Amino acid sequence: MSSTKEKIVLKAIEVFNKQGVKNTTSRDLADALGISRGNLSYHYKSKAELFKDVYRHMFETNEIKIMPQGLVTLTHFHELFKQMIDFQDQYRFFFLDIIEILRDYPNIGKRYRQRAHRRVDQARALINYYIGSGLFEPEPIPGLYDQLTNAVWMVRVFWLNQVWIKYGKDEDKEDGKVLMDKKNALEAIWALHYPHLTPKGKEEYFEIMQLVK
Repeated sequence: MSSTKEKIVLKAIEVFNKQGVKNTTSRDLADALGISRGNLSYHYKSKAELFKDVYRHMFETNEIKIMPQGLVTLTHFHELFKQMIDFQDQYRFFFLDIIEILRDYPNIGKRYRQRAHRRVDQARALINYYIGSGLFEPEPIPGLYDQLTNAVWMVRVFWLNQVWIKYGKDEDKEDGKVLMDKKNALEAIWALHYPHLTPKGKEEYFEIMQLVK
């Protein structure tokens, strides 16, 4: 990607976060960039073409590793959750309008669905690792941990939506930013996992919580 296209992509993300994808026109983007619409269309002939690079920037340059190499403790789990919450806040336009985006951009929808399935499978594999290392209890009911990883995925993807439904936007901010409430998001994800930790896992959990206070 050229430096000019990268500049356009970064500005588009900024504007999308303020206005949403659907409400953003080529004029809005051109004005934000300080260029003409003709200049913008020279680089991106359509919003779909631009959004393809926005998606690539989001998910290919910011890939979060669920299963790193070497020993993996619950500290990794905690840091993983934090990164995922930060990611959702950084690209909140995508998660607030996710259904509309996947409907309006079918190719993006196909790629994101494949990614979602892959990430849920990776999260399930990580729980298997923690079972083997004595941090998680063995699965008490067949399929329970599959449901757990899917529930966690839903919290990660739709957290901002439930915040917006309950509280709306922060009207005190110029960009009308939805309050992320990262601490509560992190606690919600841990609340789903905590009942399944072994005594060893719970001890490590409380050590982590003491460090992050």
